[in-house]
Amino acid sequence: MLKKIRNQILKQVDSKRVGFFEGWYFKQVSLSLDVVVSFIPGFSTEEGNQHAFLQYILVKNNVVKSGYVKYPLSDFVYYEDPFTIELGSSFFSKDKMVINFDDNGFKIKGTILFGEFLDIGKSVYAPNIMGPFAYIPFMECYHGLVSLRHELSGALVIDGEDEVFDGGIGYIEKDWGKSFPKKYIWLQCNSFGSGSSLFLSIADIPFGGFGFDGFIGVFHDGKREYRFGSYLRGGYKIVSLTEEVLEVELWRGPVRLFIRVSACGADSLIAPVAGRMSLVIKEAVSAVVEYSFVNKKTGDVFEERGCPGSYEVVGY
Repeated sequence: MLKKIRNQILKQVDSKRVGFFEGWYFKQVSLSLDVVVSFIPGFSTEEGNQHAFLQYILVKNNVVKSGYVKYPLSDFVYYEDPFTIELGSSFFSKDKMVINFDDNGFKIKGTILFGEFLDIGKSVYAPNIMGPFAYIPFMECYHGLVSLRHELSGALVIDGEDEVFDGGIGYIEKDWGKSFPKKYIWLQCNSFGSGSSLFLSIADIPFGGFGFDGFIGVFHDGKREYRFGSYLRGGYKIVSLTEEVLEVELWRGPVRLFIRVSACGADSLIAPVAGRMSLVIKEAVSAVVEYSFVNKKTGDVFEERGCPGSYEVVGY
């Protein structure tokens, strides 16, 4: 149990338990920033409709395309040591992914190698990004950060055209449980010239018959990690939220982080409800993310703009 809590890339859900889901999110950005493609291998144990899936969302030449390729649950083959997922003709591990699928004539095939993962700090109190909530066994949805940033090499053939990812940047996270929150904001970006990485999630969390607005966030300047969350002293404020723009402020002690996101380049993905992959959501994969970071104790001030970023808003 503790091994899985600390190493969240590992499979967390027993595939025999009815009404659950688990999915891994592998995002790749080319060195030119012109091609972004994310793959989500996973499975659903919805009663009567148990299956595995490989979702994808792609932006290329400012055109966005997404899809959901369905497989029998038996096609999802998992090995824990070393971590490996085999799904149809595709393969995922800590070192690389091999993609090979045909979605009604739209084909993606190739291999991308992963460099060293940039993981978050861990402790007994916060064994992963969820902090002490990671130990609670009845949460509706769990979230894991696997790599804030890692280098890529290799290439994919996307719909007949070669796309090289040498020198590109990757990102990996995952979710598992019963349902995504009914109301949430999620954003991620590591397309900053300085090497910074940014992640934030704000959600309505059901808990013990009640609920609360929870948030988790990480800003990494390339040298040091700054953590934000409901389980830490500090807070957040949504300054502005429209269909196109989010402005949010986070704080913890002497640290302030202001984020502005402009959504663009969106397409559909499928999210779980009671283990059933049925909720259609929109993910912006070409979002412009700007941040202003201030540490009043050290005097550090960082301001930067990154694109492409990833961004979702559901229920607001």
